[in-house]
Amino acid sequence: GFWLLLIGLIAPGILKRNAWRNGIFVVILSVLASINLLWHLSLHYGWYDTALLCLHGALGLFLLAIGIIGGRIIPAFTIGGLLQAGHTVSIVPAPRLGLAANIALVAALIARLAALPVALQVLACLLAAVLHGLRLQHWWRRKILRIPIIWSLHLGYAFLPVGFVLEAAGAAGLVPLGAGIHALGSGGVGLMILAVMTRASLGHTGRRLVAPGLAAIAYLLVAAGALLRVVAASIAGADFTQPLLAISGLAWAGGFAAFTLGYARILFAPRLDGRPG
Repeated sequence: GFWLLLIGLIAPGILKRNAWRNGIFVVILSVLASINLLWHLSLHYGWYDTALLCLHGALGLFLLAIGIIGGRIIPAFTIGGLLQAGHTVSIVPAPRLGLAANIALVAALIARLAALPVALQVLACLLAAVLHGLRLQHWWRRKILRIPIIWSLHLGYAFLPVGFVLEAAGAAGLVPLGAGIHALGSGGVGLMILAVMTRASLGHTGRRLVAPGLAAIAYLLVAAGALLRVVAASIAGADFTQPLLAISGLAWAGGFAAFTLGYARILFAPRLDGRPG
């Protein structure tokens, strides 16, 4: 029900304002709703292989959304954040690189989900890792290290190339298969969602784009939780795997708890500029 309600709430506005540019997100949400339904049916009827495929397919859609949205907001927010800090920079648009990176991402996901020959899986995942790494390098500016609300976006996006390298290694049998999935899910999806929430919550309440102190702690906790989860997946079966899983889970959840503590007052209070919302 959540996905259908979300589509009903936002699809009319998206399609009315700019269907050509943003209609892809209505498609992604619609596919997510369909996958969600299939997942529930799979559990009900015992189609467990299909249920697992649904989970991985949904993760792939989140990654595609990050690839698309990240290409729009990370360079723009980087320029804006540095300008607000008194640094004038420019980032030359690279639409072809972005398109190639997202096509490679989709190809890698298809190769993994369809269990294509190992060589194709490894090649597709490495290509996606390289292209998204080049994309991130194109946006990088050292001065963002003093601006948590910006470096968090870069750090979250960095989990994409890292995750696809691990996916390639997993396909080749060099690391457990779960390592790449956790890097992409816990790290890429988790941290990008948190980074965008912390910025959007300020902008949409009429506040300056300077995150509270707890935001930086939240970013680091989620990133640490994701990294520990990858390590735990990589050493499955070791004596300290379970304690490491517990620590990673507490760190990851603690990051979102820190966000809640830091932003509750902001989100419950009226907008500072008096506008509705």
